[in-house]
Amino acid sequence: MKTDLLFLTLLAASSTVVNAADVKISVDTKSGAYKYSPYLFGKNTSDIPYQPGKTLDPEAESLLKESGIKFVRLNNGNNATKYNYKKHLTCHPDWYSNIYDCDWDMSSKVMNESFPGIQAMYSFQLCGYVASSKEHNFNDWEFNQSQWGEWCSWPLCGGGEVIDLEKKEYKAGDTSLYLEEWSTEQTTDILTYWKDELKRDMSQFIYWNMDNEPEMWSWTHKDVQPDFDPEFYVQQYVKVALAAKQKFPDIKLCGPVAGSEWTWFATSGTTNQFPKWEGKQMPWLEYFIMRIGQEQKKHGVKLLDVLDIHYYPSGEKSEEVNLQSHRTYFDREYDNPEANGLYTLNGGWDTNIKKEYILGRCDDWMKKYIGEDHGVTFSVSEYNISSKFEPITHAIAYISHVGELMKNNGEFFTPWGWNVGMWEAIHLMARYSKEYYVPSESSDVNMVESYVTVNKNNTEATLLIVNRSTKDDADVEVAVSGMEIADGNVKTLSLSNLPASETFVSHTENALVEGDATISNGVVKTSLPAKSVKAVLLRSVNAGMESIAAKNDAIVYPTVSDGQFFAKCADGIQSIDIIGANGIHNESVVGNGNDFVEFDITGKGSYIIRVNSKDNSTIAKVVVK
Repeated sequence: MKTDLLFLTLLAASSTVVNAADVKISVDTKSGAYKYSPYLFGKNTSDIPYQPGKTLDPEAESLLKESGIKFVRLNNGNNATKYNYKKHLTCHPDWYSNIYDCDWDMSSKVMNESFPGIQAMYSFQLCGYVASSKEHNFNDWEFNQSQWGEWCSWPLCGGGEVIDLEKKEYKAGDTSLYLEEWSTEQTTDILTYWKDELKRDMSQFIYWNMDNEPEMWSWTHKDVQPDFDPEFYVQQYVKVALAAKQKFPDIKLCGPVAGSEWTWFATSGTTNQFPKWEGKQMPWLEYFIMRIGQEQKKHGVKLLDVLDIHYYPSGEKSEEVNLQSHRTYFDREYDNPEANGLYTLNGGWDTNIKKEYILGRCDDWMKKYIGEDHGVTFSVSEYNISSKFEPITHAIAYISHVGELMKNNGEFFTPWGWNVGMWEAIHLMARYSKEYYVPSESSDVNMVESYVTVNKNNTEATLLIVNRSTKDDADVEVAVSGMEIADGNVKTLSLSNLPASETFVSHTENALVEGDATISNGVVKTSLPAKSVKAVLLRSVNAGMESIAAKNDAIVYPTVSDGQFFAKCADGIQSIDIIGANGIHNESVVGNGNDFVEFDITGKGSYIIRVNSKDNSTIAKVVVK
């Protein structure tokens, strides 16, 4: 007899619950599982060295490796738009457009050598110009001892002058002194340069941003794009995309990297606030998707692999609002209290429009303009909420955003800001999640939600539960089907009440707190305090064990006395392994090649018996009452 027996390992801490809300969650681990992208466990980072004299900081290296992170975005955001890979220079649009050293060759080398298991993303340049010289930088120290202010965004590099600071009057610099024109071939030549000359492992650099926040160039790169032209960007995009696909067929193009909730719909500039096509005005992201769809049909080449946006909730209204911000992506019933940009959806200012579901809208537009089977996934390559909130709030928000993308065909998620609590969150998700997502249902999904993942063989699963309520604890019952679960107490770990200082050090030194939960008849009962996260691991006791069928499988029988058994196998028994329901190997019995072996089990409960012959193993379940 061969029977799979599964046991639960719950990663969450039990707590005393007062005035708790009852929440019921159900999941069938065999129903609807699909492989999600591991690159959802990511972040933007400047920890990978990209300037002369810089080396990889051991602490930063340890955090990236110990957390289990799978994806990093290394293109420096707006600073990527004018990157010159030949001269290793780029432009800082938030600092007078001054030019500084930036070497992606260096950071890509570090990624290949030190982080081969982490995917890294860079960016192509589409505005038509890149940095050329540092010789004409604006002297910010002489101006005001390098103080920060709105004047820092003025393009004063190249001989610019401040005329009247109070009146915000200035003379822009001469762009020819610090920029040079940049062609499609030049921006995509980095692919062949890295592959053929530098011998980079390009499988680690599959994803490329199609520049960064182009609809905001009239703010961020006004020295060369004073009035953003949507069609100029689309034409540049198509030329670069075609060249990139030819040079690197495995590449994934990610665009349009739209900047914020304010510019998903209306672009910056004076004459192109709302793009028009054949006299019809439409939101920026709809226009982009429509034009990419047209160009794809024209060229017969897939030009968009990942629909990429940035999301910066204002973060100042309330903690409760921020803990619901993940619903902005796909929830068609969510009235977003911070959906100010959405009011411009129809070209005016309509405050009655509340339901944003921005990535859901993009999916609708792609189905309309590209086709039902458009094959485009979704990503958020920048995200941040106010640092004023507690670390546990940042942890829950991170998990909620990743979870929302996990269940809706997300490709990667790389927050721009990184606050205390987020290392703990990414470690919990990246280290304990399995490869396949499984849908689950909650009786109060907006406050208490679960994210369930299983391995390919449905022998291991991870259940994450978040309690987003800022006030109410929750008693939770999780009904699990699709797995046989042994009754009893199981181990739990949880995150809650994180201190203000960083707690994550490594996979073994972190803020996870151990506790217990109970399981009975496939129902897990546990409690979550307000603002907390709990992870539940389900694992078969024979996970990782191969049961190889022999011509004469072993048979295990009980004797007339409790706890006494015998095994019979015509191939001869070499040994018998006794494994408890908790997965702990209790003992082994030597069989000496005999066909018939008696053995005892001490202690009540369920056990797995693995009978090993010379060439095969057979697994059976027994129960001692």
